[in-house]
Amino acid sequence: MFFKHKIKNQGFTLVEVLVATFVFFLVIGAAVGLLVSSVQSQAVALAEQKVAAEISYVVEYMSRSLRMATRDATGDCLEFEDYNYLSLNEGQRIRFLSYNEQCQEFYFNDGRIYERKSSDNTSGNFQPALPMTSLNVVVDDFLFSNGESDWHLRDNPSEGNQPKVAISMKISPKGPGASMVLQTSVSQRLLNVPRVADLPITQGLALRLDASAITGLSDGDPVYQWDDLSGNNNHLTQGDSNRQPEYHNDKVLFDGNNDYLEVPAFLSSPFDSVSVFLVGDFAGSTNDGWGYGLIQSTGNVGSASFFSGITGTHGDNGSINITLDGNWSNGEIEIYPNKGDARIQTLIYGNSNYKAYVSGSEELDQSAASSVSISGTFNIGGHSNHNRSVDGSIFEVIVYDRALSDSERQQVELYLSNKWGINLSN
Repeated sequence: MFFKHKIKNQGFTLVEVLVATFVFFLVIGAAVGLLVSSVQSQAVALAEQKVAAEISYVVEYMSRSLRMATRDATGDCLEFEDYNYLSLNEGQRIRFLSYNEQCQEFYFNDGRIYERKSSDNTSGNFQPALPMTSLNVVVDDFLFSNGESDWHLRDNPSEGNQPKVAISMKISPKGPGASMVLQTSVSQRLLNVPRVADLPITQGLALRLDASAITGLSDGDPVYQWDDLSGNNNHLTQGDSNRQPEYHNDKVLFDGNNDYLEVPAFLSSPFDSVSVFLVGDFAGSTNDGWGYGLIQSTGNVGSASFFSGITGTHGDNGSINITLDGNWSNGEIEIYPNKGDARIQTLIYGNSNYKAYVSGSEELDQSAASSVSISGTFNIGGHSNHNRSVDGSIFEVIVYDRALSDSERQQVELYLSNKWGINLSN
């Protein structure tokens, strides 16, 4: 007997296959869509991040330039005298005089920000403009304004306020991405006060040292060279690291012990006239009160120093002593200056006479040698053969190889007074 077994094949119906395929593609489609969306979102985020980074740099560059701008006293750049900034093209362009006296502009045009600079301090020599933003950034709107501040110097500066520039812009990536609105405000570094004129008297200028013009140094750095700004290249140097003064906030600080700077003799010998202006807040040396060598020749002290012991001499701690003919008792001024007491000290020597002034007040008027011989180098701040230097800071030194008139002296003292904020007695 034979039995036949019927084998039943189990399979999917067409409907089941179609349903499964639909579900599969539905799941895959959702996953792919999610992946594509994630990639697109990431691309947009990266584009926006790049825009933000680029604009951040542009804004920082513009802010720094605008902050360091200086007032245009002549109007050669800004068309009007004593203006800080000039707005053009309905606020989409700003012009200013840079810190290095170069006429400069930032402006918006056709979706990009541009910069252009003049080759000098005038608006007539602008060089071709350079784009500050790339083609990946679209600037939709851009505007400069004064932020309700004064961009020009008023007749009475106390009525004005600090110049500032408000910057607003709307930016977006080229392609997908959200727009961003940015606003910032920049205040000018300099106060809105009358600009200090440059040195009013230049005839006979032999040496000019200005601590505020020192570049490349941070607070506490040693000063191994102090450049002469007179154009005569009488630069001060100090090769001994143990005797170098320090730079501190636009001042040259001497330690009261052994710091000094030296320069080859820049006055002919013998000389019969000289004018010296010195600004500082120093006191006598920390070693026995002698204030050797504010400006002094390294030759024989008794016969060669011409502005010696300016901050204290021969036990009279703090007094000022002027020596022009080798007599230590010649010209002692008992004013006992204190460290931190900023002042302008002036010596005018000529016609066998010298006068000494402290912040405009005449303190000494007496006869002197008809001429003075010098040798060696000049020291400023201390004596090379003694551990004695001024205790405090020197701001500025100006030396002329002639005797200035009273009118000329007063002009220089007024210049130094305005520059360093030191009140004059007269």
